[in-house]
Amino acid sequence: MPLRTVLILGDSHRLAYQPCLTEILLEDRLTLVGPAQSCGSAAAMADTIPEWLVQFDPDLGVFACPPIAAEDLARSKDDDDGPPWPSFSLYESTVLRIAELVRRHCGRQTLFVPTPPVDDRRFGSAASQANRTIVQFNHVATTLLAQLNVASASLHHDLARAEADCFAEDGVTLSPAGNELAAASVATGIHGLMRA
Repeated sequence: MPLRTVLILGDSHRLAYQPCLTEILLEDRLTLVGPAQSCGSAAAMADTIPEWLVQFDPDLGVFACPPIAAEDLARSKDDDDGPPWPSFSLYESTVLRIAELVRRHCGRQTLFVPTPPVDDRRFGSAASQANRTIVQFNHVATTLLAQLNVASASLHHDLARAEADCFAEDGVTLSPAGNELAAASVATGIHGLMRA
């Protein structure tokens, strides 16, 4: 049986857990591919996704399109105004555009990966507000995508409830344990697509 190709797109979180996910998927004869750099936020990803779909020609498409890229969220945590969140309506239209592009190429073999939480202890005084906002953006995306029959991984849920120390010192970047958990969570979502 030939290897099937899974394209994964996302910010620096995706780059960090991609090696662990590659190992898991190889056991199932799936080849994981993705850009060598961060795809950034949802808005940045929407502009470049068509070329990645052509370049990698995937059988399955996985996309993590955060409202703010993890690398930008980590840099902005100490800003007086907080992170520069986009409007919910702009995010919704961007996620819809990304999902439609991936579905056009991969059909129902499409998986959305919600934005992970930040660590309450390490992110600082803005952690509670950031996590409430992330939950709201995830709800906007998963509700919209459910109407399109696009499955969602349980990454946010799994990281929020993990007992292991899943975050690095900045409260955004995942630790090695966080990367392993993220890879397992996304792999479970991919396996669900394959059984559907």
